[in-house]
Amino acid sequence: MKPFIYFDPKNNYSFEGARLRKNLKGALEVSGNGWVSSLFASPDVLHVISPYDENKAHDAVEEGVKLVVSAFFVEDDPLCRFLEDDKKKGLVLKKNAERLIRCADLVIVPNQSAKDFLGTLAINPNVKVLSAGVNLARFEKNDPIEGVVFSRYVSIASNQKFFFTVGDYDDIDSLKALNEVAGLLPGYKFYFAGIDKHGRLSNGARSRMKKIYTPNLNLLDLLDDDIYRSAMMNTFGYISLGCSHPDYLTALEAMAARRQVFSLGPKAMEDVVIDKKTGYVADSTDKLAKLLQSWCAKKLQSTIIEGYKTAKASSLLSVGKGLEGLYEELIKEDDQI
Repeated sequence: MKPFIYFDPKNNYSFEGARLRKNLKGALEVSGNGWVSSLFASPDVLHVISPYDENKAHDAVEEGVKLVVSAFFVEDDPLCRFLEDDKKKGLVLKKNAERLIRCADLVIVPNQSAKDFLGTLAINPNVKVLSAGVNLARFEKNDPIEGVVFSRYVSIASNQKFFFTVGDYDDIDSLKALNEVAGLLPGYKFYFAGIDKHGRLSNGARSRMKKIYTPNLNLLDLLDDDIYRSAMMNTFGYISLGCSHPDYLTALEAMAARRQVFSLGPKAMEDVVIDKKTGYVADSTDKLAKLLQSWCAKKLQSTIIEGYKTAKASSLLSVGKGLEGLYEELIKEDDQI
């Protein structure tokens, strides 16, 4: 079995998509399977995670390679997003996402809600549920230096409490909501890191945005992996934003890092952040600010243990075995023809 897991982000910049691809490769490795890095290596399976890679998908299909698509796993990343918000219809598939899913031999989704959503569209009958996977080892505090990488990067005291989130700079509504929350809690720092649909946001654009936001909300560029991990492992709480953007992967990583997770609004098609079980869900910025304040005052019961259990259930070994089975099933279908 020779799968090729492909993702080619614009400008080589991505945050969630790049980590998902790395997780899928790592999952195959820990389960004892390899992968190839080119169509020239004659793969049995091409596995794509972005609607923008439909041309590569069509090339593979023409070569007789089985096409697998992972959909809805990293909707916070504009370079991998399958969904868009239609003002009249609500959440709908993007046109390139629909074309990609139609030609896939198998579509992998993160939960039953996502499978049901595709079922109502009736564009591909072969849809299977498998977790996004999370590399637990990346978020173990084995090196004391990791504890200060982020604080040095943003020039704050290593013991200062801060809240962290990642997302899409084009998602103005989410940024405005985060700004409202930060404004209600001026004694704490908030950090937002991400990209927009073109990749990295320019320093000038971020500087202009900073002028209209409260001073304790800090807008960061895409973070290098060591800085991102340090931020996640040391934040006082991870905040999941964007009601129309399921936050599977990053929320799972926050749980793997044993961080308290908060969500503004229940996410569409998501079963990761469950209110009062794996995190806390607020339906307004006022309520979210009160939850964060209660957490800082140690008046809120932790959900960290249950969150970590959720992340552990999505370990790379578990996902790798699942992928292996799904790939082999596809290949076997060809052998039986």
